[in-house]
Amino acid sequence: MKNYFVSQWKRARRLLPGLLLICALLFVCLGAVFSATGEEVPESKFRIGLVGTVGDSYLELGIAAMQMMDSTRLSMELVTMEEAEAADALAKGDITAYVVVPENFVSTALSGTMLPLSFVSNTDAANFTTFIKEEITGMISDIVLSSQKGSYGISNALKDAGYVHIAGKEAGNASIEYVKFILNRGKVYKATSLGIASDLSLGNYLLCGLSVLVFLLCSLPFAPYVIGRDHSLAQILWAKGCSPTRQILCQWGVYFLCMLIPAELLLLILQSQGANSATIFLTALPAFFALSALSFFLFLLARDYMGGVLLNFFGTLALCFVSGCMYPVYFFPVALQKVSAYLPTGLARTQLSGCLTGKTEFLPGLLLILYGIVFLTLSVLLTRKRLRGGHQ
Repeated sequence: MKNYFVSQWKRARRLLPGLLLICALLFVCLGAVFSATGEEVPESKFRIGLVGTVGDSYLELGIAAMQMMDSTRLSMELVTMEEAEAADALAKGDITAYVVVPENFVSTALSGTMLPLSFVSNTDAANFTTFIKEEITGMISDIVLSSQKGSYGISNALKDAGYVHIAGKEAGNASIEYVKFILNRGKVYKATSLGIASDLSLGNYLLCGLSVLVFLLCSLPFAPYVIGRDHSLAQILWAKGCSPTRQILCQWGVYFLCMLIPAELLLLILQSQGANSATIFLTALPAFFALSALSFFLFLLARDYMGGVLLNFFGTLALCFVSGCMYPVYFFPVALQKVSAYLPTGLARTQLSGCLTGKTEFLPGLLLILYGIVFLTLSVLLTRKRLRGGHQ
């Protein structure tokens, strides 16, 4: 078995220049993609038009306070304009939407009645419209109504208790306290960016996914090493006591050692993005084990070199695509997301993501090891069947 392993190594080392060449090409492409996704996108504010506020001193004072003190100034810009001007700006795309404030809105609100506001946007901003109407306007309604109920509740309670002379003053003081709480609401919560998936930014997510793709594509130069049309030597070795299991383990062992070259290069890139250098190899090893066994098995399925290369290439692209290695996985239907999470490529992406986040789960690593064992077992069974059938 040792002699057979050495002979396989001598065969494989002749293909190393081709491996290094394709590694160089793929890693240049990976670097270009990662650089493109890593570029910072300048922040932009939503521009919202306000119609019907001109001449209303209370509304103008409130808008000025929001623009100077409220946290919404960081994400939203309020622009006062006439309705015709707002409609024209919306059609040109200068504003995202505009709000029409009805006449006597403030005076009516002070008497306890809230008039509805009109929110206008174009049909191309469906997602933004939904966001505004369901999130921001809902939040504003809750804040305004709750504050209004609190202020008028204090006033009515004091009047009912016989303290009519201080009811107005205390209601005003309560309103001031509500305004303070509203303006300081940003201090009561903490915003956390959850990233694309697994707490990763888009760039690091794609880095892990494309690392799976690059690793599998780096196996293409080894098609002549794995695919063989003449099984005479293998049959002779079996007759002399070297079983197909031993032959496959030796052949795959050399193949795996060669595939550790692109694996190490990928790990160096992950380390440059903050992965723990002390544990990264052990964390990523199940992923490379399963992926190398998968590509090895795909080569064995083919009868000729061209068929093996095409099967490996398109099989790799299909698996990586549905596993979210080339696009964020949430682009796909929910049913496909659930299936892709248990594909070997999807599990490998998750395992590599753990190298960056430091949150490695036990199940993906275990399933990857089981996948590797299954693919090697299938390789042994396929080889045994071909040797018994005498296919040349």
